[in-house]
Amino acid sequence: MHPSRLLVAVGLVTGRVQVFDAGSRMSTTTTAASAAGAAATAAAAAASPPLVDLRVSSSSARAVAFSADGSALYVGDAEGTLTAVDVATGRASARLPGAGGGASFTRLVAALLGGGGGASPSSSPFLPATSVVSGDESGAVRVWDPRSGEPVFEFREVHGGEQVSDLLPLPAGAAAGL
Repeated sequence: MHPSRLLVAVGLVTGRVQVFDAGSRMSTTTTAASAAGAAATAAAAAASPPLVDLRVSSSSARAVAFSADGSALYVGDAEGTLTAVDVATGRASARLPGAGGGASFTRLVAALLGGGGGASPSSSPFLPATSVVSGDESGAVRVWDPRSGEPVFEFREVHGGEQVSDLLPLPAGAAAGL
């Protein structure tokens, strides 16, 4: 993925996923000229067709997350299937049916970029750059390496089976105070 692009992924209730280029010139400056430029960039992005428009599931695409390098988009659906989509080709590159244990995915987070201002993938032995963390309606939280098709770590029913509504892994080394 080009470092100056801002890609936004959308999961839809129809089972489709779309990836849009939100523009390469995002600015927080509030001058009139920059506001007009930002508005023009936003209008151009809104009028642009999606870079990816793919039906990955017959059920709702409930959760989406980009890989650390932006080359893959992970999609968790209402039937508990985890799908990897190659962003460059717009095609599904891997599917893990039953990954959610029959429960609907509610949240996916891919491994975060760390070190040098986000320039290099995380080197954490616990959460390598290829990892995806998922939460689902059954309350399970799993850490996946999508290349293997199996969870590498799993928390089950540690919060009474309550549905996971959000989750966020802490980058390696940041938890020193815990």
